[in-house]
Formats: sequence, structure tokens, C-alpha cells
Amino acid sequence: MNWQIPRRGERGPEDATDAGSRPKDEAAAIVICASCGHRLADAAAAIEVDGRHRHTCVNPAGIVFRIACYQSAPGCAGEGAPSDYFSWFAGYFWQVLCCGRCRSHLGWAFTGAGERGDFAGLIVDRIAEASS
Repeated sequence: MNWQIPRRGERGPEDATDAGSRPKDEAAAIVICASCGHRLADAAAAIEVDGRHRHTCVNPAGIVFRIACYQSAPGCAGEGAPSDYFSWFAGYFWQVLCCGRCRSHLGWAFTGAGERGDFAGLIVDRIAEASS
């Protein structure tokens, strides 16, 4: 499925996955904003990047973030222009991702030329999993 993380003011695509192809519990699991409960992604969109779903990353200011990777996060909105400065993933540009409802900073969209394609890295302590 080709997707793009929506920018501020844009709505993401509706979920087009077939829930019948996954176990019932997995089909019902969603990722939500821990601040406001807004639906961000399906838990089934979790992916591994460089061999892991979760990564511990440090920005140039020394702030440590633990992120989880998802193939798409249509409930997030991109903020600002993509940048390749200090990208945690070689060959990728990053863009800040905020909650589409409350605007809390939730992570980053990573876009670029790579076999794995575009993906979202969401900050683990700013998201939660719930059932739909």
C-alpha cells in the first residue's frame, strides 16, 4: 500500500486492511496518542527497521528518545520541512510528527530512498495501545 503521512490539516487514508485476515485480537489493536486518545495507527502496522521494531536514539542536544516503527501512522500530521540533518536512519529525511487532534509531538516521519520505504518512528512513552 502506497501511503504518505498527512501534513497539518490533511486527513489520512481510511484503513483499507482486511481485518478477517488477522486474528481477532490483533485486528482490534490500535495505537493511540497517550495525551488525548486519538487513533494514530493500527498496531498491525508495526515494522522492523534495521532488524528492530524499537530503537533508542539520541538527538544533537543529547535528548534520548525510544521510538517504535510503523509502516504508516495516518492519525499523525507532519510539521515543518523534511531534513536530513542528524537523521537516525542513513539515507532518510525526517519530519516531525504531531498528533492529528491535540498536536502533541509524537515522533518523526522518515522518508527516502530505501528498500523498506517510508515509515513513522513514534515515541514509545507518548503512545499507547488500545482496542478499537
